[in-house]
Amino acid sequence: MKTRRQSGKNANGFTLIEVLVTSSIALLVMGGTLSVAMWTMRRAAWARQMGYAQTETMKSSSHLRYCIRNAVAVNAIDESGDWVELRMPNGSVSRITYWNPTETRGMGQLVYMDNIASSTAVQRVVSEGLTKVMSVPSRNVFHQTSANTLRMAYRITEPLSPQACPQEIEFSVELRNN
Repeated sequence: MKTRRQSGKNANGFTLIEVLVTSSIALLVMGGTLSVAMWTMRRAAWARQMGYAQTETMKSSSHLRYCIRNAVAVNAIDESGDWVELRMPNGSVSRITYWNPTETRGMGQLVYMDNIASSTAVQRVVSEGLTKVMSVPSRNVFHQTSANTLRMAYRITEPLSPQACPQEIEFSVELRNN
């Protein structure tokens, strides 16, 4: 049996339903791909912030331990725990200060000043992006636990980051040059 072609109708091409189904499937695939890409970018940003906080934690604690261990004695400590003065072996007095000029979360700094009596004292920022420890019970940044031991506690976050990954650090250092 022979089939006849109807004249006037084009047998080539796609029907409207085929185009709609194919477009819907393509949109679902593209949406899924975009969703995975966005999730990957968020995880990468989180990993970068966590890496920043961990690196700052290691750098700052290492530098502070070195400065404190080389001290002869704790000369003075602030009642609110925002600064500590250390007497060094050469007789000079150094100061480590927690300073946050804006009280904005994550904008604080730990500043080390070499010799506070000298007009040419070297002042170094040990770490940036800090806040005080926010856990309970609240703790001062600096606390003298014994005559020769100083405890420090602070929290590192990347400045101005809404989803910062805080890294709390607390350590005690014994002065060994006394």
